[in-house]
Amino acid sequence: MRELPWSFSLVIAAMAIIVSLGLYMRVDTSSDTNIQAMVETVRSTAISNVNYKSRVQPGEVYIQKDSFESDFERIISNSGTANFSSEVSFDFDYLDNNSGSTRAIRVVASDNGKEYGATVIVDISDQGWEEE
Repeated sequence: MRELPWSFSLVIAAMAIIVSLGLYMRVDTSSDTNIQAMVETVRSTAISNVNYKSRVQPGEVYIQKDSFESDFERIISNSGTANFSSEVSFDFDYLDNNSGSTRAIRVVASDNGKEYGATVIVDISDQGWEEE
């Protein structure tokens, strides 16, 4: 009979730990889902906004930046995988070569005080992204 309160408190503590871990995993998975959705959207939107007419050197990519940004915002807001509120704002940063071609794109989404970042290296030299 002496072990009953001890056993009961041990069960309560174990349940509290399990619930805490479950809540943590749910929040962590939601964050990972948003970041993965952003990475995939940046990749696909960058490919669709490559300006093939301005390619001078093999492997260099010229992105139509205005079109890229509007397409990205439209696609990510209509995406079923990303869980952003209507108040989300996006900040685009481009790493360009001296020739003006784009080497990488970084997108940071700010949503309800949280920031989600996605960086994608845009290189079509060996990726098969070239127009055929």
